[in-house]
Formats: sequence, structure tokens, C-alpha cells
Amino acid sequence: MIRSTSRWLPLSGWNKRLQGIGGDDFAGTRGDGATALAVAGGYAAVSSDLGHDAFAPSAREWALDDESGHVNVARLLDFSSVALSEMAILGKDIVQQFYGEVPKRSYWNGCAGGGRQGMMLAQRFPDAFDGILAGSPSLSWAHSMPASYWSNFAMRVLNTYPSPCVMNAIAAEVIKACDDRDGVVDGIITEPELCDFNVLFLVGKHVDCGDGVDVEITLDVVTLAQKMWQGMRDQYGVPLWHGFSRGSLWHGTECSSSEAVHSHNCSPTLWRVVIDWLSLFLAQDPDLDLYQLKVTYPEFIGLFRLSVAGCQSIISADSPDLHEFKKHGGKIIHWHGLNDEKVAPGGSKAYYAAVAERDPAVMDFYRYFEAPGVGHCGSGPGPAPSAMMAALTAWVEMGIAPDSLPAVSEGGSLSRIVCPYPLVVTYLGGDPDKPEAFGCWGSMGVPSDETSWPLYGEWSWDDVETVIWG
Repeated sequence: MIRSTSRWLPLSGWNKRLQGIGGDDFAGTRGDGATALAVAGGYAAVSSDLGHDAFAPSAREWALDDESGHVNVARLLDFSSVALSEMAILGKDIVQQFYGEVPKRSYWNGCAGGGRQGMMLAQRFPDAFDGILAGSPSLSWAHSMPASYWSNFAMRVLNTYPSPCVMNAIAAEVIKACDDRDGVVDGIITEPELCDFNVLFLVGKHVDCGDGVDVEITLDVVTLAQKMWQGMRDQYGVPLWHGFSRGSLWHGTECSSSEAVHSHNCSPTLWRVVIDWLSLFLAQDPDLDLYQLKVTYPEFIGLFRLSVAGCQSIISADSPDLHEFKKHGGKIIHWHGLNDEKVAPGGSKAYYAAVAERDPAVMDFYRYFEAPGVGHCGSGPGPAPSAMMAALTAWVEMGIAPDSLPAVSEGGSLSRIVCPYPLVVTYLGGDPDKPEAFGCWGSMGVPSDETSWPLYGEWSWDDVETVIWG
């Protein structure tokens, strides 16, 4: 088994620092662009193929052993953690050989899969990097990957496949109802957990989806939206994983044409990494068609528990024990967009809370920032945090902890700040188009609980015990 690293070294202007570049999905790197950006900033840069094709987002070529047909555990270990440590060691070694000195500081920069990698490094290889920048990470991978199938399960049970037009219209209504609660009407919900708008009032409302097509919001569609916000639950209603934020956009279906906005013309879609995780690592069947999968509710819950029991210790980066990283002097900036449509932000918040419970002085070395209105790794209408590597460097090398981070929306039309949890970006008065109009204060209230809503479209255990997909 061969693992390789890619090292980019500036011929001049080296800033005496090393930057590790994270990957995405099952790929070892997000592409040469991120590496080139690091080198342009004066960093020596290193990335890893994690034991397989560095640019392949799918695990199809390596997940299963060719002879046994079972999970290739050695390669899964490489991908999950082993290759990360090796990358750091080899990166520092080549820097010393080329420049004649070791880097004075080493930093990690990753989002999505790269964010998970960064937190894995902090937990298992605490002296590999001095600073970790981790965005939108799927920390509890073994939980979140099977839970990402929850939307497909809900659509099958409800027998409804709404178009993005309809679901995003619901999101727009939620935003309209809760937007002004932070004092500024800007299309962004600062604290989605506090939004208690009852979407049942939208049943029967009609949506203009263009081309003269008018679609009615049904009870089943509203129930589906509630399911997405609640997150995955077992057949007895016990929460298993976090839901998505109220007001986040819908990417769970695709339609056959621009006019296919009625539910019967749309079909479910799945994130490629979720397909691989369920079919290859859990079912161990590369020919499994998840869109035609026949499985009952109890069997689906069984797949979830299999993932957690068999793989959490291998791939999940959710150990709250960071004392060795703290002792090393390391610092972490972790951020997550609250409108993330791929990785539920509740996982990041829950992890930070677990670390804080273990170490009440967590903010001395680890700060978690939530970005309202921001999607996966920076998309969406909200302003995403910027200048994060500069903030991390100042914290590691000068002891200047970030009490806020500058944040800019796509296109630069909106400039704000984001705040370290549990503080919340708060409008203080003045021109809301200027970042100085905002500060970091405590939360505005207690999160709403959708379980108290009258879910008239709720299914019961008796309804779904024998439901078969396909």
C-alpha cells in the first residue's frame, strides 16, 4: 500500500511556516487551487492522497478488498487518520531538507472533509500542527453519514418528492417570519433555533415556480420540512442525529426538466459520499442501488447503529479530549455555517459543548464560530468568516485570541462579524451595512422545540414498520 504526499515550496519569500491542506469527501485534497493560495501567501504547503487517488471524491476504487469483498480496513484507517500523521512528518522533513531549517510553526487549513481531518489531527496527533483551522466538519462521521439518508427515508414514507422550488419557498416563508427578530431585516436568521414559526400555516398556500406553473404546499411537504429540521429519529421518536436549520435551502431532489416542479416529476438525490458510505462501507455491496433499496424502518435504524458501532472509533473525530493538544500550545478556530445544507451544524455545536464540559477553560485554546445564513463551506446569502488563517497565526504566535472574525458575503455585498460561541452576533444600532454596527453578545432566548408542534402529518411506528422502499 503506497501513500504519497504533495509538497509545494516557494522558491523565495518563504514565511518559515508550513500549511497542511485538507481534502473533501473521500478526496485527499480540494485541488491545486488551495495549495497554490497557501504558497502565494509564503507558506510551504503539503497535502496527502490519503492512500488513494488524491483527487477522487469517491471511495469506489479502494473501499472493498479485491479478494474478500469486505471493507479494506487498512485503507479506511489511512483515509481516516494514519496518512494525516504521515503527511505532517514528511512535510516538515522536506521543508528542513529544502530550506535547511524546520518550519517555526505549522498550520492546518481544511473545510468539510478537511475540517474533520484537522480535528482528527488535534485529537490523535496533537503535536503535528500548532494551529488548526476547521470549517464545516462532519466530526461524528459515523453518525452523520447514515443520518444523511434520513431525507430519502422521509420522502419514501410520505410518498412525496417536492421540487427545490417548493421547499425553498417554505424556507423563504420561515426567513420572512423570523428575520426581524435580530433587529435587522436582511434575509438572514441569526439564531435559527429560536425561530418558532409554525409551517403548518403554509399548508394550502400556492407557490409560483415559473413558466406559469402553480404548486400547492401540501401537508406531506410541510411534514417533510419538519422532519429535516428535527433530524433523524428512531422508531420511538428518540433523536439520533441533528437536523438542518430552519431557513436552509433544499438540495434533496432534482427534477427532470425546468417545468418538472410537481412532486411526481422529481426524484431524490444523495451526496456522493453518503452513497459510498452506505453501499460500500456498511452494506459492502458496490452494486447496491440506494434509490431502489428495499429496507424497513427498523432496518434503516440498524444501518445507522452498525455505522456507529463499527466505525466511530476509526473515522469519527469527535473525542472531546483535547488536553494533549492544549498542552502542546495548539490553537483551534472551528467554524460552521448555520445554513449548511450538507453537514448539520448541530454536530459542531454539540462537540464544542462536550469539549467545554470537559475543560471549562476551552476558550483559552479553542474557539468555535457560527456563521448565520452561510451554507456549506461558505455558500449562501450570509457573510462567511474571512482572514481566518491570519487570526489563527496571531493567536498562536502572539497570543491574540480572536474575539470576533470579519465576515463577508459572496460578492462582498455584506460585511459583518461572526462571534465565538456561545456569543451571538448582535445588532447594536447604526448602519447595518457596516460591521461596526454589530457586536458579540449572549443568545436572545431559549431554542424552540419542534416536538411540541402539532405534527398532523406525523407518521407512527405502526405506519412505517412494514414500509418498503423501491
